[in-house]
Amino acid sequence: MYNIDFNSPVPLFEQIEQKTRLAIATGEFPEGTTIPTVLDVAKATTINHITVLKAYRRLTEEGLLSPMRGVGFTVVKGAKRKCETFRQNFFARRLEETLDEGKHGGLSPDEMREIFEAALEKISATIPLSAARQIETEDERDE
Repeated sequence: MYNIDFNSPVPLFEQIEQKTRLAIATGEFPEGTTIPTVLDVAKATTINHITVLKAYRRLTEEGLLSPMRGVGFTVVKGAKRKCETFRQNFFARRLEETLDEGKHGGLSPDEMREIFEAALEKISATIPLSAARQIETEDERDE
């Protein structure tokens, strides 16, 4: 769950935040449930527990998590919707950065569209059908 890129320019605590938001958005961490403890994440990722705590505290300040003494942090009601918005914006930013790199690399919009569609088709083939249906159902429900 917490695959950390130690070579990324993104600070470690921000990577923990991003991955936690995405896990909430996808339902991996449902509202009302306890997320992995600070110490469990620190051990699994070999990151200092203070770094993990910083990420969890920032998510608490945003109203996504609630600390529970002796238990850890739980996902608050309404967090999924906020995290779904984050997920869409996160993807859009990353896609725009990639398209900008393609533009500067001399690719035409048609070439980029072709590459994008091929990549999307490849990725879509790896999503289990039941997961794809669940995503479609969630999207339809949100409309």
